Amino acid sequence: MGDIKIFLSNVRSLQANFDEMLLNSHSLFPNDNIDIFALTETWVSRENFSKYIIKGYSQVIQDRTNSRSGGVAFYIKETIQYDVMELIGSTFNGLSITLKHNNKQLHLILIYRFCTSSKIIFLTELEKFIISSSTPVLLLGNFNINLLSQNDSSSLLNLLSTYGFLSQVNEPTRVGFTSNTCIGHVYFKGSPRNYSKLVVQCRVIPVTYSDHSAVAVNVSGASFQNQTPTREFSVINRDKLCAQLHNIDWSGAAESASVDSAFGNFVNLINNAVDEATDTIVVPIKAQKRTPWASDRLVTLSEQKSKFHKLSKKYPQCVNYKSALKYYSKLVTLQVWIDKKLFFDKYFAECGYGSREYWQVINKVLGRGKPKIDTLKLQDDYGDREVCINGHEKEIANKFNKYFVETVDELGSKQGGNDNFQLPEKKLIISFGF
Repeated sequence: MGDIKIFLSNVRSLQANFDEMLLNSHSLFPNDNIDIFALTETWVSRENFSKYIIKGYSQVIQDRTNSRSGGVAFYIKETIQYDVMELIGSTFNGLSITLKHNNKQLHLILIYRFCTSSKIIFLTELEKFIISSSTPVLLLGNFNINLLSQNDSSSLLNLLSTYGFLSQVNEPTRVGFTSNTCIGHVYFKGSPRNYSKLVVQCRVIPVTYSDHSAVAVNVSGASFQNQTPTREFSVINRDKLCAQLHNIDWSGAAESASVDSAFGNFVNLINNAVDEATDTIVVPIKAQKRTPWASDRLVTLSEQKSKFHKLSKKYPQCVNYKSALKYYSKLVTLQVWIDKKLFFDKYFAECGYGSREYWQVINKVLGRGKPKIDTLKLQDDYGDREVCINGHEKEIANKFNKYFVETVDELGSKQGGNDNFQLPEKKLIISFGF
């Protein structure tokens, strides 16, 4: 599987616009290069959907049974392996498909939000389907929320950014007589720690069959191959350089007409010799272990902070880069606090807020506390013996009592008016077993 090409469209009735939709899509993507059709507002029942077949594609639908409007559908090339799941919500129609290749996955979630439904309830329902995903996710559809209006879209964007989703379409997808709106949405959440980075590109395309523009989505690098990140270093091989310098014909530099041209020729000869003697060494980069409490949003914000840090260093006079660095630094600090609180609250909930259990959880998380001793290794006249503490408490106690009683008697007899005496060499405990 190479690049994935997706045709996202609010078709506004398959029955009325199916043929014209195919003509539009084929003119935009010749040679059947569309891998997936993602359609909203299909306006057809599950039974009638079987009438609208695209040759070479399998098809899945979730219809809206209590109204004509609504409905979402996927057409997927038969060469693509996938699993499908219907998403149940009171405010939307939704489908989720999982593309599979080489044991790697990409989730596609298609949503149509009913225009008269509650936005608050919709966001609550949507969060359930995006909160737990640890693989790359492409969230797309018609949300009936205008991204060009801050008042209309702020709550949605705040929710999605919390879970690492970034908007890929930020221009009008519906052009009206009095206003332009962006209600066709595409969001992407990557998983750079486990997958080669995917690049999502979107293009808004007017169509003839609907007042909603289509969106051509291209996901490149979608082979999902596990790749070890590497870094290249250039190293000059000393032996090769000496050999190159030994074989150079210096006559061209010596016979130059002027000092400047002679110096230029000399430098070129040296640089060519260095290039020939330079070897490239590829070294794998050891991935840094991600702290267990860090969320995907924190990773995204940290990457933005790092980007603007480098830019502000490179262009110290640019005020915008410094402002952006300050902005993302504050967001990172806040997100660290949020992530740690959520992470440790989960552990504290296990202890029922009892003081003893509370500190047990703290010691467990911080790796503190003494290790539990299970066995003792004793040394006596019969050699070394390993004794399990559990079930042998009386025997071990007697050994300790005997040892200390004999030691006191021995110390008293050795002292006997002699101030110069040595402690006995007799040992009881050699080591502990854990």
